Amino acid sequence: MINVWAGGILFGVLVALFFYNLVTGLAIKNKTFIKYCFFVFTTLLWNAATTGLLNITGFKYAYWLAEYSTGIGILMSLAIAIFMRAIFQTQTRFPKIDFCLKLLIGYFPITLLLFFFINKELGAFGAGASSIVFVLYFIIMFKGIRNKIIRSPQLITAWLLCFVSVILFYLMVFGVLPQSYIIIYYLFFLSCVSATAFALSLAEIINDLNKEKQRNQILFENSEIQSKQFELAFIRAQMDPHFIHNTLNVIEGVIAENKEQAGSLVNDLSHYLRNIFDYSNSERYISIHEELGAVMFYVRIEQARFPGKIFINYEIDPGIQLKVPRLVIQPLVENAIKHGIRKRKIAGTVTIRVKELEQGYFIAVEDDGVGIDDADKYKLLEYSPGKGIGLANINARLTAEYGTQLQIVSEKGKGTEVRFDLPKKEQP
Repeated sequence: MINVWAGGILFGVLVALFFYNLVTGLAIKNKTFIKYCFFVFTTLLWNAATTGLLNITGFKYAYWLAEYSTGIGILMSLAIAIFMRAIFQTQTRFPKIDFCLKLLIGYFPITLLLFFFINKELGAFGAGASSIVFVLYFIIMFKGIRNKIIRSPQLITAWLLCFVSVILFYLMVFGVLPQSYIIIYYLFFLSCVSATAFALSLAEIINDLNKEKQRNQILFENSEIQSKQFELAFIRAQMDPHFIHNTLNVIEGVIAENKEQAGSLVNDLSHYLRNIFDYSNSERYISIHEELGAVMFYVRIEQARFPGKIFINYEIDPGIQLKVPRLVIQPLVENAIKHGIRKRKIAGTVTIRVKELEQGYFIAVEDDGVGIDDADKYKLLEYSPGKGIGLANINARLTAEYGTQLQIVSEKGKGTEVRFDLPKKEQP
């Protein structure tokens, strides 16, 4: 009676493991768990057929299961072979054994058909091939442990229990041990505990997958940071070299007439270049005041190069606390001056607006320059080599960082406004 109670408990444990791993396998889309469920199902079926536990419950198909126990054993061998290929990764680790397993996986269904529909005695061929599965199982474990490929205590425990049960089974088949219910129950206990140990090894696989996922997440985050740093370095490298050359020419011309102004220009150029080429400062975000400070240095240099032609107007909400990606406003101002103001014959004004709204921040750079044709306006946001920093690059960065995009409002001959919004919840 104790054996019956213990057998019922183990049977229930395996049923629970079957449904748990089935749900887990479907949830994480891992075929190994599904193959384990097939293995557990056939193990339960074979044990039910051989131990007679179902006779006690009054299950009306119990005698039918016992009659076809040989065929169920072949089905279980098929499930074991399929599960072995998955859990031991024989295709890459043990290619020769994997070839034998694939042959057996093709052979077992044929013998099952012969057993069920032609002649039950033909099931002996399948039963004989089942022993090959356990021999291959032994070779895999022996080689895996010796070569330190297999280190999981759960897998090793499952193998040892299965190995002992196979030895007991064949000793009983060849008459060395009596075919008693005690031996049969021992076989049942060993196979159930072995299947449970396999379940624990699958849990270990889940843990390994989670650890691997965490490692990959860290690698992804680090690579993302590096890519942003490389992107920033690339943007800095796009600065027009003619700007430096022309600025130095202006400074050279001013030195003789106004040394104080020349010194101020040298200071502005120094700060501008430091902002562009300070590769040691790889911070992705800077305060809006730092970004506007860099804009001021650039604007003063351009005003010295083109006296009386460029005016700047700052409309910044007082006390605003905002961080923006580095080099996101300054290039907009450069484009406004270079392509808007400098192309007109008379003086022009660039207006920079930074406003705090209820849901975020509004940033715009507006000029009263020559404007942009409608046909060209949308092309500016399309990336192409040789455009330098360009609006397309800024637009791509804003999309990646905040999910927002640049908006270009322009009228030919009247000016252009480039604006974008930054949501507060995305602030670093």
